[in-house]
Amino acid sequence: MLISSSRSPSQSTRSVCKWLASFFGCSYLNRGKRSLGELLELEGSDPLILVGEYHGNPSSFLIYTDGVERLSVWMTVTAPQEKLPRRLPKPSIEGKGDLFNLLSSALAIPVGECNKSCFRVSDDTIDFFGGNGLLFRFNVKSFKECVDAQ
Repeated sequence: MLISSSRSPSQSTRSVCKWLASFFGCSYLNRGKRSLGELLELEGSDPLILVGEYHGNPSSFLIYTDGVERLSVWMTVTAPQEKLPRRLPKPSIEGKGDLFNLLSSALAIPVGECNKSCFRVSDDTIDFFGGNGLLFRFNVKSFKECVDAQ
């Protein structure tokens, strides 16, 4: 899995990308001048999460697998109260609803109970847990499965 951002992300968008990379135990790549095609080539068949922003704030993420956009989510972010742990065990996913089904399918994350590291998904929120509690939250405004996803 690879996490990236818009071409010239704000500090808050870069922070969200780093949180996600730390949570999933994957790489964060500052996009810079790279085209979307170049990012997709770097990741191959693994998922790519592209974090977008609106007026300097992280506001969306797109998930690509096999070079195709699978899921688009518009959200706001609730920042962590403390610094995130450096190393977390591989996360699991739990939840219910359409967004849970789409995310678990697109990211190929094991479904399971929330133990040391997991994210809990509903159609309204995505809560990221690790260590001793909630790390950060995405408040979901809307989401859609992309037309090309079969």
